[in-house]
Amino acid sequence: MRYYSVYTTLIGISLLAMGMVFISGTIRVSHRSLVKNGFGGTIKIIKNIIPFLLLTMLLNGLFVALDVFASGLIYIVMHATSIYYTFFIAGFPAGMLVGGLISMQSFFRGYLNSNKLLAFYVFIVGGIFVLISFNRIPILDGIGTFVLGIILAFINIYIETMIMNSIPSSITGKFNSLTAMFSVSASPVMAFVFGYLSKFLYFPYIITIVGIIMVFTSLIVIQIMDSFNKAMKKVEQENPELF
Repeated sequence: MRYYSVYTTLIGISLLAMGMVFISGTIRVSHRSLVKNGFGGTIKIIKNIIPFLLLTMLLNGLFVALDVFASGLIYIVMHATSIYYTFFIAGFPAGMLVGGLISMQSFFRGYLNSNKLLAFYVFIVGGIFVLISFNRIPILDGIGTFVLGIILAFINIYIETMIMNSIPSSITGKFNSLTAMFSVSASPVMAFVFGYLSKFLYFPYIITIVGIIMVFTSLIVIQIMDSFNKAMKKVEQENPELF
């Protein structure tokens, strides 16, 4: 409570940012600009890509399991020192940095639009979750999160590239803000769910279940991404003024 003023300030900034997202511009040069820049166009697109949004919520929500149970894995299960917890936590950003550098290379750019590869990434993530839940060698968990960071960078770049190529530039800001609200909102909700489930299940088993869910999710990723592309073509045909 000593830092309530900091939290109040952050909440105020967040509310201000949300207000800026929802308020349309005041300058209108034509009816076409009014349609393109208004909030209604964003809603039209979002309504057609609900499965895609649910997928992003699921992936973000399930990743929270490692944040919730990281300290328990290191201290309670493996009885390891704090340095291994540091390796575990630092693995994500380090892996994402390496993944970002790899994705900048010319040989990798040809793989950015492959739905099959995205499904494979999700499958590998699920497998690593299962391995982390059963692993009892501390340093291997740090390696696991490092690999997860690399794969997560690949997934993020794929999704961001797809959005940039599909969403009209005039509403990209509003679209990204709303989709971020969808995906980020899953984190605190799932953190509560995982914490509550730990009262009834040994928490490494919860991570195992999360990994299995991701493995099964990988089986429908291609279908979801194909439906996204079809939905965007449908929106463009029915609402050409948005594009």
